[in-house]
Parts: sequence; structure tokens; C-alpha cells
Amino acid sequence: MRRKQLNGVAASIAHKFASSAEHFAYLAWAHKTKTVDIDLLTLKIAPAIFNIDRNLNLVRFCQKNLFELIDKSELTQAKLNIIFEIAITQSKPLSIAVAVFQVQLIDASRKVAEYSYTQSEQHIAP
Repeated sequence: MRRKQLNGVAASIAHKFASSAEHFAYLAWAHKTKTVDIDLLTLKIAPAIFNIDRNLNLVRFCQKNLFELIDKSELTQAKLNIIFEIAITQSKPLSIAVAVFQVQLIDASRKVAEYSYTQSEQHIAP
């Protein structure tokens, strides 16, 4: 697989995930969690508080999209890490979250694609 294609897939996954990650941001705010690690090959989410059906549906959607773009047998690793910076405010909405979505894909020939997307000013309300 060409590195340019691998990078494009990593960017696509980061953007798709970021567009629907409001509940991840809410849980991060509610549990004062700064990072979430997701294995897109095995569907494992850590910390465990994020491993609920609502979140798994989004992870499954991204995995399905990933495997439509790249054959599963061509990947040795597909990770998504989310880093939250959450500021507590006194006004409504309660908080504004900045989230960084980092995708790392490694193919069978050991080519690495990394993409980072920052989403700012995501409003969170309980």
C-alpha cells in the first residue's frame, strides 16, 4: 500500500470519528479523563468507562469504514487516541472541550501513517 493512501485513510478516520464524538467528550468531562485509547482492529476501548454500546457503535462504524478502504489483512495496527483538554466554566454550556484525535495505521510492509486532527470548542452539557 502506498504511504499517501495510508495517510489519507488515517485522516478520514480521524475526521469521521471527531464529527460524532460528543458522548466521548461528555464522559471525559464527567470522569475527568484526559485520554482515551481505541484499537480499531479489536474494538478495545480504554479506560473501560468508555466501553459502552453507544461508543462501541461509533468505533464499529469507523472500523467498517477503515476495512472498506483497506483490507484487514494489510494492517498490523490501527489505533485511535483521543486527548481531551476540558475547561470548566461557570456559564452554560458547562464546558468547552478541545479534543485531539490521533490515528496511527501500520501496514504489513511496516509503513506508518499518522494523522492528528484537533477539534476545538466542543460544548458539553450534562
